[in-house]
Amino acid sequence: MSQRKKKQHYVWQHYLKGWTQKSKIWCRFEGRTFPVATFNVAHENDFYRLKELEAPDLALVNELINRMEPGLQEGARGWVRIFHEPFALRRAARLRGITTAAFEAAVDVEINNIEENIHAQIETEAVSLLDELRKGTLDFLADDERAVHFMRFISAQYMRTPGVQHRTVTEVGALLGANPERYWGLLRTILATNLGFVLYTLRNSVAFTFLDAPAEAEFITGDQPTINVVASDEIQVPPEKLVLYYPLAPRLAVLVRPDRKLGARTMERLALTTEEVLAYNRRIVGASYRQIYATSLVALSSL
Repeated sequence: MSQRKKKQHYVWQHYLKGWTQKSKIWCRFEGRTFPVATFNVAHENDFYRLKELEAPDLALVNELINRMEPGLQEGARGWVRIFHEPFALRRAARLRGITTAAFEAAVDVEINNIEENIHAQIETEAVSLLDELRKGTLDFLADDERAVHFMRFISAQYMRTPGVQHRTVTEVGALLGANPERYWGLLRTILATNLGFVLYTLRNSVAFTFLDAPAEAEFITGDQPTINVVASDEIQVPPEKLVLYYPLAPRLAVLVRPDRKLGARTMERLALTTEEVLAYNRRIVGASYRQIYATSLVALSSL
């Protein structure tokens, strides 16, 4: 039986290590700024633990799936089965009186670990991708399988965080109905998968812009490390465009802009001013849920 993963990170530690010096990263949290190991930031106990879906939740999710493009529906229903299966299995065993303490414990581990394991797999596949991005290269896009991994990775980083969860549950939960806290883990996985699929289909019509910080400035990151820089501040207003901003290291960030009108994949590199870096940093601060991170105390103090 696998070990239950209680301390669950919602920002990848390997990613955050790009901002460490002497194994520590500077963190601002609840008005305090301090150096800390990456293992001790961006985590929450049982954050990805599955919630048992009730009939209204399943009805709502299935209604949303029915509105998706036909090519996305089968994959979405596959996620419904995966997220619902441990609860259905446990319920069936209890009804038949064949459950045991060991069985119950094993099911509990699955309920706690399934979504966490999904992100762990995505991260494992993304190690070399992130390394290449930090070198300012996109060679992996020439390989279809690695391109799939990247699009899935960047989409998951965008959707997996507590900031997105909090805004969704508190601001649009009433519009969606049922209990969004129960179905959001499933829904974010479906939405991240759909976004990754769309980005993959547009992989030859994406503009990548690498952004270089000047010597006197540095990019920060946060507990919402991937943001749509053209989205409205009002979550009820759906974004008409998608331009993902992803800081890669203190001196490098990337913009990912899919656009069917491009007709070809493009790549450019821009040297930013200190003021432009500060503007992007402020966007990260605005999108953050509780924490922001930097290599230096100076970078956080400037905000």
